[in-house]
Amino acid sequence: MVTKDNTYSEEAFEDLRLSAPAAVRNRDVILPVLRDLLPKEGSCLEIASGTGEHAAHFAPALAPLGWQASEREGRLLQSIDAHLAVAREQSPFEHRRALLLDLLAEESWDGVGCYDAIFSANMTHIAHWDVTRQLFRLSEQCLKPGGLLLLYGPFFWKGREAVESNLNFDLSLRQRNEDWGIRYFEDLNDLARESSLTFRQERAMPANNFVLVYERQA
Repeated sequence: MVTKDNTYSEEAFEDLRLSAPAAVRNRDVILPVLRDLLPKEGSCLEIASGTGEHAAHFAPALAPLGWQASEREGRLLQSIDAHLAVAREQSPFEHRRALLLDLLAEESWDGVGCYDAIFSANMTHIAHWDVTRQLFRLSEQCLKPGGLLLLYGPFFWKGREAVESNLNFDLSLRQRNEDWGIRYFEDLNDLARESSLTFRQERAMPANNFVLVYERQA
C-alpha cells in the first residue's frame, strides 16, 4: 500500500506485522464508504494491500463479504497474513490468505478468480502509469458484470482548480520518481472505457482525497 508519507515501520510490532501510519489514519473514514457501496455478500479483491492494516480492519467489519488481500512483495504478504491472524482472534471472519499478485506480471493473474468488487487505496500516484493501466485491465478480467472498482486517493481534474497541498505533494512525488504523480480523472476515465468500465460516482474524502467508483459493464 502506498501512503502520502510513504512510510511504514518494521519496529511497530514484535511479529511479522508492519505498520503504515497513513493506513491507520484513513481506515476509519474509508470503512463507511465501503459499507455504503459494496455488496453485503460476495467478495472483494484488494489490490496493493501493503502492510495489511486495511485488510485486517475491513475484513471483519464487512463480513460476510469476503475480503481478498493481495500484494507483490513477500514481506508484505507475510505482514498482511499476520495482521489478519490477529484480527481473527478478536472478531472471527472468513480467513483468506493474501494473494501474490503483480499487476505488471500477467502470469500472476492466473487463478485470481472473479469478484463482486475490487478496491485499491493510494496506489495510482506512486506507481508507473502502466501499473494503473493494468489495474483496469485486471478489473475487466476479474470483475463480475455489474461489479465495482473503487479507487481511493488524491486525484486531479482538468476542469477544477487543485488544492495547494495536492500540488505540492504531486511535485514531491515527481522529484522522487519521474514516473510517479497524482493522476488525472480524465486519463483514468480513458482507461476505464478501454476496459469495459463505466464511471459512476465520486466521493469526497478528508485530506483532499476521493473515492472513484467504476462499474463493470454487463
